[in-house]
Amino acid sequence: MARTSTRRIILIGGTSHSGKTTVGRALAEQLNAVLLSTDSLVRHPGRPWKPAGQPVPPHVVDYYTQRDPNEQLDSVISHYQQLQQRIENHVHCALAEDTPLVVEGSALLPEHWAERKDPRLHVMWLLTAPTLLRTRIYIESNYAQRSAEQQDLIDAFVQRSVRFDRYLRRGLGRPQA
Repeated sequence: MARTSTRRIILIGGTSHSGKTTVGRALAEQLNAVLLSTDSLVRHPGRPWKPAGQPVPPHVVDYYTQRDPNEQLDSVISHYQQLQQRIENHVHCALAEDTPLVVEGSALLPEHWAERKDPRLHVMWLLTAPTLLRTRIYIESNYAQRSAEQQDLIDAFVQRSVRFDRYLRRGLGRPQA
């Protein structure tokens, strides 16, 4: 008689600072599952702040200052599209090995994951109001203590995050926040 797996793969998508890592860690611990962050595969291009005294890499500064908001969004979506096969490989390995897995990250796109019918696969997105995103990013980045130039970079990151959340909402057929 074939063994029926009770293991689950949980995928948690959402924009930066929507709570994916917090929820993912809690679920992985509760389920005794492996936790994989899509950020560990490769970041794009990264947060535009560093601890005090450390410079933001020039390519990150260029990304947030030289590209308009539409180019930033198109660039990050294209980057995430390129990661889909790598994520898929992790999911297939976990399913084949019957290993519980929680994957969290912005790279989980609705057009790739929302319509999956495998009962072992659970997919969710954390959608976040723009004011909450801004608040969370400002707190983590220590926004008030940053220079005007650094604040401009952080504000561009906030706008990209809000735009990406809207993109996710459209892909999921959810109303805009």
